[in-house]
Amino acid sequence: MNNDRWVRILVSDRFFGISAALFLALFLGLYRSFGIWQEYSASGHSLSFRVISFSLVLWCSTAIWEQLLKAKARWFRRLIQFLSGNLFLFFLLNIFWLGQDWQWTSFFSLTSDFALTWIWPILVQEMSLAYSQSPARQEPELNIQDEGGRLELSLPLSQFRYAASEGNYIEVYCDRGEGLESVLIRQTLKKLIEQYPEHLVRVHRKYVVNPDLIAEVYWHSKDSYLKLPGGIQLKVGNRYREELQKARQKL
Repeated sequence: MNNDRWVRILVSDRFFGISAALFLALFLGLYRSFGIWQEYSASGHSLSFRVISFSLVLWCSTAIWEQLLKAKARWFRRLIQFLSGNLFLFFLLNIFWLGQDWQWTSFFSLTSDFALTWIWPILVQEMSLAYSQSPARQEPELNIQDEGGRLELSLPLSQFRYAASEGNYIEVYCDRGEGLESVLIRQTLKKLIEQYPEHLVRVHRKYVVNPDLIAEVYWHSKDSYLKLPGGIQLKVGNRYREELQKARQKL
């Protein structure tokens, strides 16, 4: 589950801007790209301040274009983000050096170094996408049967919210893109957990939940409870606290 969460973060377009800024900081601090001067700049700013400033400017520029062009193809967004980021960094470079680098040779030198920096966050995202879409990484499918072995419900794990015990039945709550819905199945929570011990966790004698979707857990000596997407709040039984804590540690 921990790996799944990291993959989802790495493929996220929101994370791309952060990734680009971090790689830029590494290149400036370690590789000394842009021919960056290690001492104070002409404007009197330290290397650390300049590295942070370059990184923040790139992150803001990338994030803004990500929102403005979110309907466009990813390659087009990356191209516009690169071109605008390059210009912003060139302007900032001249602010730190009081216009001394306001020339084409400096611009092309910065562009070539920035291109080397820009490749890495793209590679990270594309490799993460390829990894997440590989056959071995396909999302687990839940196939819930009734007591007689008849298939009653089939859905990806991410759509499963929780199941509640209702006498001789369980009521499965899921979201298949049209809001929260429930399906009543003649089955027990014990059998459900036995079938999917790696993907589901029991938190109460009445509830089994998808631990990947737990937003927050509130621990109290008597009445602990957890929250799921959509404002769902469920009690956590004392006898299931340890089991829930172990499941949370794996995330």
